[in-house]
Amino acid sequence: AAVDQRLDVLRRQNSVLESAADDAPLGDEDMALVDVEVISEKGERIANLCREGQMLYNYKNELPEAIATQLAGKKAGETIEAQVASTKTNRRGEEVTYSDTWKVTLKGIKTYKLPELDDEFAKDLGDYETLADLREKTRAELERDRQRQEAVAKLAELIVENNPVDAPRSLVANQEYNLIMQDSYQLSRMGLKLDQVVSDPDKYIGDQRKAAESQVKMNLLMTAIASSEKLEVTDEDVEKEIADMAEKSGRKPLAVRARLEAQKQLDGLRDQLSRRKIEDFLMEKNEMVKVEP
Repeated sequence: AAVDQRLDVLRRQNSVLESAADDAPLGDEDMALVDVEVISEKGERIANLCREGQMLYNYKNELPEAIATQLAGKKAGETIEAQVASTKTNRRGEEVTYSDTWKVTLKGIKTYKLPELDDEFAKDLGDYETLADLREKTRAELERDRQRQEAVAKLAELIVENNPVDAPRSLVANQEYNLIMQDSYQLSRMGLKLDQVVSDPDKYIGDQRKAAESQVKMNLLMTAIASSEKLEVTDEDVEKEIADMAEKSGRKPLAVRARLEAQKQLDGLRDQLSRRKIEDFLMEKNEMVKVEP
């Protein structure tokens, strides 16, 4: 299943973006070209939320849930409207809930055309003779990644244990929310909801909060390690990573960079490289011994 998932990512990286047919419904993974108009409950236009002709690469994450749910399955030219509640803190420190009116018009749909998963696809990616060859090398790479992740996780556990640090509640709450949203997104791709698989909500929330606190502590310590050891991500590091991504996907570096910029993923790439540098440093400074459980 992990191999299939990695191959699916490779297919998406090598997909071609095309305009959908006029009568095609908006799918979960399609890109949506939209006009957005937001009016406050006082009847005032909220300019910073209004958009015209904006392409949304992941409309389910970029629009409020009440809007995204209605937009799914709509066709170009259709308009939806919904009330969206938002909570803000006033000058007295009190939380006040407002209900704004969102009006969204779907102007166009872009969809990805994926290449066939066959021997030709494998050859196009580089040093692979057949699809079976690609699958086998992918499996070996995933196994190396798994072993590294296990080692890093054990190091992280020991670092947190030996370096007590307080985890700010705001950061823990934010990380807890992110973990829950990740679970929700993964389940939604399988047509499920959290309440369908979580039998004990209190235990689930408690586990997520505990995991969030641990991750926040580790992130704080990782940042401290990067600062003290001067483990900085340079522009050259970014360019090299983009070149490696281009080689693996059989595309040109400029095309890969353009896609990362369009999807606003360059900052995320820098964060990944920073984390990798820290992990490399920790692995180099420690001796890992693999034992049977």
